[in-house]
Amino acid sequence: MFLGLNIKKAELMSTGEVKLGNGKIMGHRKWKRIYDQKPRPIDDRECILINKLAVEFRRLKAITNGETGPTGTMSAEEFKGKKTEFLDKKTRDLKMGLHFNRLQYHFRDPTAHL
Repeated sequence: MFLGLNIKKAELMSTGEVKLGNGKIMGHRKWKRIYDQKPRPIDDRECILINKLAVEFRRLKAITNGETGPTGTMSAEEFKGKKTEFLDKKTRDLKMGLHFNRLQYHFRDPTAHL
């Protein structure tokens, strides 16, 4: 059958993959997760590299000046206070949500109107 069509036979490789007659490689299904990954290409445009270097320079400058906040302008104590304030707000919201969920005394079927 292959003689009249000039199609080469497929061959099984040692890795479990099949090399087709046209040169393409067909992989095993257990490696599908790896085959589906698409790595992000490296962006080496000049404008991108300059911005990355500028950000790194500002970060290093902030460290050498003794500023330790996330923006480089607040002290470590101020940053710690902001962090605990944020966590307090999150726990307060969680407690309030649990409390108001307990006030619902009956089950409301979301598909009752259908």
